[in-house]
Amino acid sequence: MIKKNITKNKTVKKVAKKKPSYKKRSDAFKNHEIMDRSYLMFDMFTTFISETDIVKKDKVANKLAQEIDTDLLALYQHYAKKCFSA
Repeated sequence: MIKKNITKNKTVKKVAKKKPSYKKRSDAFKNHEIMDRSYLMFDMFTTFISETDIVKKDKVANKLAQEIDTDLLALYQHYAKKCFSA
C-alpha cells in the first residue's frame, strides 16, 4: 500500500510539472482570450464603477468612466474582428 502511494505521488508530481505553455498556443486562441478578458473587464468596470451613483454625479469622473468603457469595447471589437474574420 505504501509503495503504491509513493508511485502515485511521483506520477502526480510529473503531471503537475508539465503545464501548457501560453507561448505555444495559437494566435487564434490568444486573440480569443484577449477578447474574453476585455469583455470581462468592461463588464466589471461598468457594473462596479461606471454605474455607481458617485461616478454618475461627478461630471469629470463620469466622462472618464465612459471613455474607459468605450475603449474597452473598442479593444473587444478589435479582437472580435481578428477572431471571426479568418
